Amino acid sequence: MHEDGQRQLLKYEDGVYRLSKSDVTFSQAALLQKIEATPTDFSNNVVTRPLTEEWLFNTVAFIGGPSEIKYWAELQTVFHEMGIEMPIVLPRLRFTYVTPKIEKLLASYDLDLADMIANGTEAARQRFVRAQASEEVLVDMQQMLDQQHAFYERLQAQLNDSEDQRKLLKKNHQIQTHQYEYLQSRYLKNIERENEISMRHFHLLSQTLYPMGGLQERIWNPLQLLNEFGMEMYTSSTFPPLRYSFDQYVIKT
Repeated sequence: MHEDGQRQLLKYEDGVYRLSKSDVTFSQAALLQKIEATPTDFSNNVVTRPLTEEWLFNTVAFIGGPSEIKYWAELQTVFHEMGIEMPIVLPRLRFTYVTPKIEKLLASYDLDLADMIANGTEAARQRFVRAQASEEVLVDMQQMLDQQHAFYERLQAQLNDSEDQRKLLKKNHQIQTHQYEYLQSRYLKNIERENEISMRHFHLLSQTLYPMGGLQERIWNPLQLLNEFGMEMYTSSTFPPLRYSFDQYVIKT
C-alpha cells in the first residue's frame, strides 16, 4: 500500500491492518472503503502478484527460468488456498550458441562442451597451467610448506609455558606460510604469462560458454548475435524450428 510517499507492507496483526513503516492502522471496513475510493494506492507483493495475474488473465502455462520455476513451485499451496487454478509451470528452452572458433578451441584443449557450459572453464584452465609447470618444482614447494607446518608444530609443543612466545611463533608461522604460498602463486602466474595466447583462449571460452559464471542465455543479448551474424540470424531458413526439450540446446552458428 502507498502511504506517506512510500510503499509499505500491509499486515494483519491483533485484529487490525497495520502498515510496516508507520503507526497507521485500519479496520477491515475502513480498509475496504479505502480500496474502493483509491484502488491505485494498493499493489501486489511478490506472493500475491502471480495470484492476481492468474485470476485476471488465466494462462495455460507459465514459462520461466530456473529461479522462477523454483519460486512458483512454492506457490502451489497458496493457489490452492485461494481457489485459483495454477497454470502449468514449464522451464524455458535453454540455448548456447557455439561458433566454429569455439569448437576449434574446445578440440584443441580437449575440453568437453557440456562440462564447460555447466561448470565453466576455470578448473580446466588451472589444469592446463599446472601441466605446463614443472611437477618437480611444485612438489618441492609443497614439501617446503609441509616442512614449515611440521616445524611450527614441533616448536609450539616446546613453548607451551609461554603465551608471548606462542604468539610470536604463530605470527612468524603465518608470515612464512604466506611466503611459501606466494612463491607458488607467483610461479604459476609466471607460467600463465608465458602462455598468454592460451590464457586468452580460455578467457574467450569462459566469456562465451560460461559468461559471468552462469548460462550464456542469462547474460547475452540477442543484439550481440545480430551484430556478428546479421539480420538473417533468427530466420527459419537459418535455424529450423526447435521442439520443446528440458535439455540444453547447442546451436552451432
